[in-house]
Amino acid sequence: MPNQSDPLPPAATQSPTRNQTPKLAEVVSELLTVFPAAKTVVQISQLTAAANTLNKLSDELTTEVSEVEATLNKLNLGVRAEVKAATLGEYNYYSHWLRLAYGKEAGRWGFIVEEVEADPTDPESDTYACWAFKEAPREFRLQVVDKIPTLLEALVKKSNETADEITKKVKFVKELASNLPKSSPQGSKK
Repeated sequence: MPNQSDPLPPAATQSPTRNQTPKLAEVVSELLTVFPAAKTVVQISQLTAAANTLNKLSDELTTEVSEVEATLNKLNLGVRAEVKAATLGEYNYYSHWLRLAYGKEAGRWGFIVEEVEADPTDPESDTYACWAFKEAPREFRLQVVDKIPTLLEALVKKSNETADEITKKVKFVKELASNLPKSSPQGSKK
């Protein structure tokens, strides 16, 4: 039995060195290894924080895009345009991509995210899915949002082309109308 008057061993009297002090992360990691349920609680807590951040930022992105969309809707263009936004896969003849469009979907004008899978060797297997921008999967929204300026350029081009086409049609109908007799023939009266 040690004598109470004996001094403490040298290690007990010395302050721990930097290498001897366990880091908090190491202690937590060791505890989580010993108590797996605690690890699950920590992971759920981390996922909760991540989900809150993701949802907040995703809502903010959607709100900003909705403002651009509302500005376009006020113009009442009535013109559809689309741009290829991302390639999701290409295998031999098969292609899988995303498009960002501005057009009318489900009776409303706005940004549309389109997912297209095409195989020219088997057209019956082609698939198409679309969503209003705010309803599209988050992953797809992130992949297409950078293409909004390119889509705006495509809309300008398409609007100008449509205006030129309408001008030609108006001229055609005017010529057609000018060739009609000035007084309409009377039908038979029975």
